[in-house]
Amino acid sequence: MIEPEHIFMSALKCREKSGATKEDIHSIAIREIPDSETGKCMLKCMEENSGIIYNGQFSAENTKKMLLKHYSNTKWVLEDINIAIQNCQDFSDSIPAYSRGTCDYAWVLATCLNENLKAAKL
Repeated sequence: MIEPEHIFMSALKCREKSGATKEDIHSIAIREIPDSETGKCMLKCMEENSGIIYNGQFSAENTKKMLLKHYSNTKWVLEDINIAIQNCQDFSDSIPAYSRGTCDYAWVLATCLNENLKAAKL
């Protein structure tokens, strides 16, 4: 599991850049995905800083590296992570190029990863 403190600290680092509100930070603190425009932009900053978004696009390779830092590297966990990443890569590929790299794009990726990792009980 990704430590809540790690996520919270990442959100705080992006707060000023994104103009995130206390509510946006609170959402992150309780492990929810903020849906305000400032919250989405905070997610974009967080995803760029972690490598999930690289050059405006979803990076399956960077996402896998980041997730493996936080989850045990067992066969089952690795399979679940690979499935989650592939699902989100497929979803990302279906998004028009003009929408990639936006705050809404970051929100969609965060939602996809969150839903897929929850489904795998990670």
